[in-house]
Amino acid sequence: MESKARILYVEDNSENTLLVRRVLEAKGYMILEAENGLSGIEVAERERPDLILMDINLPDMDGYAAATKIKNTKGLEHIPIVALTANVMKGDRERTLTAGCDGYIPKPIDVRNFPSQVAAFLDGRKEWVAPEEEKAYLKEHSVKLVETLEERIRELTEANAERQRNLDKLQERTNELSLLLEITTTVSSSLNLQEMLQTSARIAAERLGATFARIILINRQQDRLMVMAAHPQRELKWDFEIGHFCAISESRCFRKIRALSEPMLLRGSETQSQECSPAERLLFTGNLEGLQALLVCPIKKSAALLGLMVMGESRRWERSPFTPEKIRLCDSMARQMANAIENARLYEEVVFKGNQLKAANVDSIKALAQALETKDVDTMGHSDRTVEHALALAKRMGVSEKDQELFQYAAILHDIGKIGIPEMILKKPAKLTTEEFEVMKQHPVLGARIVQQIKFLEPVVPLVRADHERWDGKGYPDGLKGEAIPLGARVVAIVDAYDAMTSDRVYRKAPGKEYALAELQKNAGTQFDPDLIKLFLEILNRKP
Repeated sequence: MESKARILYVEDNSENTLLVRRVLEAKGYMILEAENGLSGIEVAERERPDLILMDINLPDMDGYAAATKIKNTKGLEHIPIVALTANVMKGDRERTLTAGCDGYIPKPIDVRNFPSQVAAFLDGRKEWVAPEEEKAYLKEHSVKLVETLEERIRELTEANAERQRNLDKLQERTNELSLLLEITTTVSSSLNLQEMLQTSARIAAERLGATFARIILINRQQDRLMVMAAHPQRELKWDFEIGHFCAISESRCFRKIRALSEPMLLRGSETQSQECSPAERLLFTGNLEGLQALLVCPIKKSAALLGLMVMGESRRWERSPFTPEKIRLCDSMARQMANAIENARLYEEVVFKGNQLKAANVDSIKALAQALETKDVDTMGHSDRTVEHALALAKRMGVSEKDQELFQYAAILHDIGKIGIPEMILKKPAKLTTEEFEVMKQHPVLGARIVQQIKFLEPVVPLVRADHERWDGKGYPDGLKGEAIPLGARVVAIVDAYDAMTSDRVYRKAPGKEYALAELQKNAGTQFDPDLIKLFLEILNRKP
């Protein structure tokens, strides 16, 4: 039999599908396939086959429901549907016909008769069921459809509830990650320990919805616990002051959490335990009355306990409990803070030692300057005054701390080369001769040679050498002009000249401040940098 008819076979068993395909393709039929009721409906709507062979026991949507749907879809109602199923219980045939099938072929198929059975349905064969049976089975089918629909609704409701639970968990996790990111950003953005801890306490109290947060660190040198940060969510009658401390030996709570090495939750009367000393209650709660819960999380780096994060709640427990999620989150925050505390402490130690080293350097440099002042008593205190004015001008200009430090060194050492100038010239009460002045002009070069012997003062060498250069290029020793003169040297030249004009010398009385201001303004743009003169005069005019 030759035929080009297209037959859709809806079957979830691949072996059955393969058998039917072989038998019918051998007769010239084109076979379409679907694995379940829903996909069977989709293929039927898209391909409009000439016949549908429908298994009954299908996943997702069974054959009864799929047949009913197809027969009630506009454009598909004329397609014959034949139930091809292993259901051989009494009434199975009638149920399939009642559901909308046009025929019924039991499995396993008889491969010899199967093609002719299919051909008969393609030619219009239609099986019937008695009206009284159809009525009974139709009712049964309707009840089953309703039950299936109810079951599907229950499944969808449960799936939706599970989806909502997952969304809630996802939102909760997102909030947790957001908080940890905020804490991480906070603790990594500042090496100021006090500032970092106070900000962390505020974030913890606000984001976890606690009444207050307190951060307590261990001072091992003094064997005490100290409040380093505290933040209340609202106005409280408590002791807000940071700096309160308690000896480690007096803190029962600390000893307990050190032994546990994990978060500890106290509720109700536990928060006001008589076993706690007054110093310990002040430390942990600020003596807040009516406390309902206290969460204490260790701040630890590896095995080392650095301190405690304390969260307090004064509302009734059922209103705002410390849930396992909040406890876990607080513990995570405490762990994040541990690294930052270590880094901040290390930074403070480095800064302290750096300041000590800087102070030692300055003392050494001042010793050099004092050696000159011992030689020339008239310049006693000159370097100190020059440093003061140089730093004031540097800060007014807004230069970096590093440059301020270099300007300070240059101000101390700018005249150091005068150590190599003969005393008869250095202390001469009268005007120098041309030959003597040429000797005096060598002191910036001598000063640069002295300074360059000290490794860490290398950046100061050009500032000392250029101390007597002029803005108009008529200075010495190199005749530098304008901005070719190092900025630090331009600064020191101005403040040096000002101090010289306001200090007494062996050969003259100080002309005074008014004279000095006039001379500076007069020589702006020739001897001195005019912009720096303007700034320096502003500084001087503000002083009494």
